[in-house]
Amino acid sequence: MVPLELSKDNNQYCKISVFMPNAGSINESVISVTNVGGDSFSVAVSMIRWNANKVFCKLINGTKISNINMYYTVDTERFCFYIKANWYAKIIVSRLGLVNTSKIESINAIPSGAIEVPIS
Repeated sequence: MVPLELSKDNNQYCKISVFMPNAGSINESVISVTNVGGDSFSVAVSMIRWNANKVFCKLINGTKISNINMYYTVDTERFCFYIKANWYAKIIVSRLGLVNTSKIESINAIPSGAIEVPIS
């Protein structure tokens, strides 16, 4: 997947959509974020659509960057992750395991019902 670069003045929000319509679908990814100062972190994300929708996120390297936040939403067909960068950032998503139809794009805002992902 091609990296997405975000800047503070233009497209500072990123949306990662993962298509997972069926029960039993599993997708594992690594989301890497680097800011203008060279600070970076990678988060392992495991998404499971079972009887309930579950998302697990774990910091796998680096330290949570204070100017970058992650959020997610779940609907009937997909998990969506949102990344907010308060200044320039490079976002790279690497899919592991089952590959589903997914995309990464710049958006103008994060939905009001999105849940913040705690990264520690």
